Amino acid sequence: MFRKLLLTAIAVLLLHPLWANNLRITAPAASSNTLSFAIGWDNSWNLTETAAPFNKDAVWLFAKARRTGSGEWFHLPLKQQSFQSSCSTVLEVNVTEDGKGAFISLTEQGAFSINNCRIELQADTSLSLEEFDIRIFGIEMVYIPEGRFYLGDAASKYSFADAATLAPYSVSSENELPVNSDNGLTALADNKPAAGIPAAYPKGYGAFYAMKYEISQEQFVDFLNTLSVAQQAYHLAVPPTSPVGTFALAPYEQNRSGIAIQYPASGEVPAVLALNGNKNEIFNETDDAATRAANFLNWENVAAYLDWAALRPMTELEFEKISRGPESPLEKELAWGTAQAINANTVVENGTPEERVTETAEAPFGLANYGGGQQEEFLQGPLRSGFAATATTNRITAGSSYYGVMDISGNVWEAVVNTSMDGLVFQGISGDGQLSAEGIANQSSWPGPKGSGHRGGAWNSLISNDLSYEFRDLAISDRYYAFLPVSRRNTTGGRGVRTE
Repeated sequence: MFRKLLLTAIAVLLLHPLWANNLRITAPAASSNTLSFAIGWDNSWNLTETAAPFNKDAVWLFAKARRTGSGEWFHLPLKQQSFQSSCSTVLEVNVTEDGKGAFISLTEQGAFSINNCRIELQADTSLSLEEFDIRIFGIEMVYIPEGRFYLGDAASKYSFADAATLAPYSVSSENELPVNSDNGLTALADNKPAAGIPAAYPKGYGAFYAMKYEISQEQFVDFLNTLSVAQQAYHLAVPPTSPVGTFALAPYEQNRSGIAIQYPASGEVPAVLALNGNKNEIFNETDDAATRAANFLNWENVAAYLDWAALRPMTELEFEKISRGPESPLEKELAWGTAQAINANTVVENGTPEERVTETAEAPFGLANYGGGQQEEFLQGPLRSGFAATATTNRITAGSSYYGVMDISGNVWEAVVNTSMDGLVFQGISGDGQLSAEGIANQSSWPGPKGSGHRGGAWNSLISNDLSYEFRDLAISDRYYAFLPVSRRNTTGGRGVRTE
């Protein structure tokens, strides 16, 4: 037996017949190079062959290891040979070709809750597990199937458009996209693609997986707690040696950020980060905002988190595919397919996994956390990812994208790879689970901050249900800030994707 197996399950309580939730990873065990655990989550679905949106959910699972009680954490490689000891007719486990993790999903068509299915994975290493601590992480994902889709709505600020007609542009392959030609892609007014979009740059036509929720505060804490002192220093807004209780990403005005230093770094011993969303002297309580979306993330934070998790950033073209699916664009539409919204303001169960608002939505009004209209009061920070969905909501009233990805419009800005010259170097290569000694994402084809931008709006974005109002940041085709580099703001967050 090895000495210690630490488990972290990234869980978000979100009840909906098709949008899964409540991920649980429990009962760990290990023998030789075999890792085993029980997994469960509610309302998993597989509609790939039966009904729109013809997709499924999945759990992205990966592991980290270190020598017991000391040493640096490293990504634990997995063998492609993997198997289950229960639920073999319900779940499938697909280890990726690079061995960085596994997708766990339903094999049967329909929607089911998964309870305590035992999974076994083979670690591709000769290390003696008796000498190592291991942490297993799970992130809920949504499968985005291959297929044609449209870019732009011919109305939003700097919307993508067909260069010949200025109508929405149809993406029909992953081949190179011409720009500003008779059959090419352009943009209305400004932020036009800088050049022809290379074949290697992910356009959204090919299949991929997307994080169902924005990076949560608990997820980012888990990431920070596997870093060295130097790496933590690179990613925090304060020194890792700061006193107990110092808020780590937003030391002054938190705007509902609850990430704080529980134990300061000392010498080569890293700080321990924890959650303190209720701002008292006790860490990691039920109401400390574990499942709330993380804000104050800059591009370096997002890229490093995704590299560490063996995911990758999404492009601004993939952002529109995730949002709209194959549907024809609607002028100034939001992620749920209409142009109308109700603002989420009045919080109940604040900071808990059940955090929600008292406002409700009715079609065609979707519910989202944004800045309201002119002169309106609004919530001064992000909400729990997926806060709007309940057992009775649909795509519109849950504020969901076409494929069941949550909070694409509002809450925190989505950090994307843009189509500037700096962004077009991106080739869609997934992270390798490791960072540089300084804490930087080490994928050479990933762009720096100048290749990043903002899409989807945030909790302070001002929109109006009067479509003549000039700014509509939440609109999925709005590209006003697509070329503005992602820096540490109280509105910035992110999520990742991974090609199969």
